[in-house]
Amino acid sequence: MKKSALFLVILSLGVVSVWAQKKKIKAYSGGNVIYQTNLKNVDSITFPNSMILFNTDLWQHNLADVDSLLFSTPNSGAQDTTAIDTSSAINIVYNGTSASITNPYSSRGVSITTSGANVTVNSTISTDNIVYNIWGTTTSGSLAITTSKNIILRLRGASITNPNGPAVKINSDRKATVHLLAGTANMLKDGTASSGKGALQSAGEFVFQGTGTLNILGMAKHGIQSSGATQVLNGNINILSAVKDGFNVDNFIMDSGSVTVSGTTGDAIDGDQGFVEINGGTIRIICNSADTKGISCDSILTINGGDIEISMSGNESKGIKTDQDLTINGGNITITASGATVINGSDTSHCVGIKANGITTINDGDITITCTSTNNGGRCISADGELYINGGLMTLTTQGDGQGSTSRGFSPACIKVDSNLFVIGGEINCTSSGRGGRGIKVDGNITIGTMGANDSLISITVKTSGSNVVSSGGSSFGSSNSYKGAPKGIKAEGNISINSGLVRVYCSQNTSATAEGIESKDSIRINGGAVEVNTYDDGINATNWLCISGGKVWVNSRNNDALDCNGTNLTFSGGLIICFGSEQAVDVDLGERQGRSLTISGATVLARGGNMGVFSMNNSASPTMLNGQKYLRTSYSYGSTLVIKNNNQQTVCVFKHPTLSGSGFDAGTSDSGAKPPGGNSTSFIFTSPSVTSGNYTVFSSATITGGSSWHGYYTGATVTTSGNGTSISAQQ
Repeated sequence: MKKSALFLVILSLGVVSVWAQKKKIKAYSGGNVIYQTNLKNVDSITFPNSMILFNTDLWQHNLADVDSLLFSTPNSGAQDTTAIDTSSAINIVYNGTSASITNPYSSRGVSITTSGANVTVNSTISTDNIVYNIWGTTTSGSLAITTSKNIILRLRGASITNPNGPAVKINSDRKATVHLLAGTANMLKDGTASSGKGALQSAGEFVFQGTGTLNILGMAKHGIQSSGATQVLNGNINILSAVKDGFNVDNFIMDSGSVTVSGTTGDAIDGDQGFVEINGGTIRIICNSADTKGISCDSILTINGGDIEISMSGNESKGIKTDQDLTINGGNITITASGATVINGSDTSHCVGIKANGITTINDGDITITCTSTNNGGRCISADGELYINGGLMTLTTQGDGQGSTSRGFSPACIKVDSNLFVIGGEINCTSSGRGGRGIKVDGNITIGTMGANDSLISITVKTSGSNVVSSGGSSFGSSNSYKGAPKGIKAEGNISINSGLVRVYCSQNTSATAEGIESKDSIRINGGAVEVNTYDDGINATNWLCISGGKVWVNSRNNDALDCNGTNLTFSGGLIICFGSEQAVDVDLGERQGRSLTISGATVLARGGNMGVFSMNNSASPTMLNGQKYLRTSYSYGSTLVIKNNNQQTVCVFKHPTLSGSGFDAGTSDSGAKPPGGNSTSFIFTSPSVTSGNYTVFSSATITGGSSWHGYYTGATVTTSGNGTSISAQQ
């Protein structure tokens, strides 16, 4: 684990006081636990001399050997009641309007009374985990228990409806383990006239286990309500309806089993002011009401595993929502968000797949989120705080349109971050097809990869196809009084740094849409990795600085500039850069504003321009702006092979533009026979550290054998040329 990721733990420690008594923190190395302690024993974590030190508990280890830290929750002391001795159990059998009782503890402090089918238990016995066997059917009965000790409710085919209150209510702040007997179906239902908080209600904890089924109908308020934690160890729990929340509990923990929630007008699973932790099991949620959440809490939400499927169709609803930090360590998560955005005065509330107000960390898992065409302005993932993506597979799709007016507007986005985005690992696939749709939109900085890391650790693919947002007043994009809702592949208000990984952006628009690939309102620095951009508008655009010092960059702009720097400096100091522009390959506004420069020193650059030349300086400034490195200028005909040799007959450049056809990252323009921008033959510049003073020979016919090619640029190939070629001189 990197220090940047571990730093999140320090931030988290200050907000876990609510649940630190039950939480453990574990340190892993190579998948094995090398240390664990109660979270309450750790008040901070520091990194002295390349070590990790848990202060207060005073455990330390080499930082390089620690690959992850994980919070975990013990199962609250719950026990497996499958084989528990029930020979001395209390039996409660419902039979219509009455209930029969067998109470072996009547002389030891357990008092049970009945009124029709309403059963009341008062227990002062000192014995823990007395078993209550419950079965039978009543449509006008209930069970209310007041106890000084933990209890076990063994449901073995019970169907209880209470028109006037909870079907089962635990009045004491104690733990009630609800065991669902294998092969049985149980049903608990309250009535619309109930004054209770749920069909199943407790002032303490619930622990569910067993392999039977429990169906819940909350006709007055919630389905299951507890003032303490609720833990699902096993069992099949179905919330079939609830006037408010399906689960309304103080903390929600799920380890296994199955939970299905539908027919609620409130949240499906609400951890309330506590935390939510999902370690396994299957969750299925359908919410159709407006402004509801599938899984939510006010504290920390952690998903370590499990199979989660959520469908949210209400306006401004959220699939997964937390007011604090969200961590996803594993599991399969599928969310469909089809509700609409709601504007209330100055507040805009979107229908979102995953939403966190604190820090969001995704370490692993398979996450698929779809915002459908009815979800205008939808966001698959929305993070108010920083977003860290360290692993996993994400497939994110937005299909709805953005909206605009003369004063405000909004655009859909697969990933929207109000702070900073860090991508250290994982595969991210973003597709946005609606008007103004963005793949990744960040209000702060974007950092992708780490220097020297393997590029295979990160794969980011972004595709957009929507047109511009048009304001409600009818003004098109660009008008001074219209919302500027242009589609973008990756956009940051701050800096963008790409250090490793594969980053691909394809904007398929072929109209006047301002569909830029990668845009920063500050600076872009590419230090490594492989970047591929194919757009109709600018491929890569930076407001201030655009610096490429390593990696591989391929940019194809079908109607504008490939690389565009509107600021003070554009620098190529390393790496391989292939840039084709319909207007210009590289636009640094040289000659238009003072103090701007283009510096190429240490990089290999193949640049092909269109109707405005290769570089913007060609028409307005001296080519000597290519500081420090000589270059070769020639022409290039589409489909031909370009080979350049020096005076010693050493090959310095082998290039053959791949055929551009179809759709995707090798797509050409639709009106030019799939040719590169600029037509058949335009000016071409090649420069690399191997280009020095003197004459060079250009061949347009050659045979290429072996080697490897990246977007037409060959290395390690054997080249056989024919003819005398054309002589050119190096320039500077």
